[in-house]
Amino acid sequence: MTDVTNARIGEVMPGKPLSREETKAITRRRLIEAALKLADAGGGRSFTASEVAREAGVAQPTFYVHFRDRDDLLKALGESQIDELRQELARARAAIDLEAMAGGHPDEALREAFRLSVTAMLEHPMLFRVYVRERTHSDSPLARHCRGIADALREDLVTDLRTLDEHLSRDRSDAERTMLADAIGAFTEALGLGHLDGRYDDLEEIIDVLARFTRSALA
Repeated sequence: MTDVTNARIGEVMPGKPLSREETKAITRRRLIEAALKLADAGGGRSFTASEVAREAGVAQPTFYVHFRDRDDLLKALGESQIDELRQELARARAAIDLEAMAGGHPDEALREAFRLSVTAMLEHPMLFRVYVRERTHSDSPLARHCRGIADALREDLVTDLRTLDEHLSRDRSDAERTMLADAIGAFTEALGLGHLDGRYDDLEEIIDVLARFTRSALA
């Protein structure tokens, strides 16, 4: 993927003529970003190819130069945008210190784990809202992609819970770990959305509540 593909419009050298491929990459990116904006604003409502083209500021026939149909666009949206959120959450997970959580400073480690995860979500508000909403609102390629990411995140958390149980010599079934992972994931998303919607202003208080809930659930 070229730098131009990843760039926003205008992030090219002024006065430098663009190649045909660079121009196409920029237009494709504009269409994908327009679809993300409409998906976020619509809260699960379907949007048309003409609406995406209009939001992107291009003629409707241009849409079909880049995508076969709406489903093709939604698939690209999942792969190029929602995966960005998945990567951020994976980086947050990699930074979590499970040994500290199981050792002498479990509360601090648990709070830091949630701080990393919640911050990763809130730094990408549109991606986060679309990821949560699309999973249950349709059976589009984007919705299926989001559900696949949710499944992978659940498995990651189950793996972390298994490692934590081994550190603490706890006997817990994978079924119980999966239920705990679902509960922790749903609660984290709910409070994250509440923060974006303005219901919960204090991020540190959100992290405190998540840590206390999880500590109690895992006890």
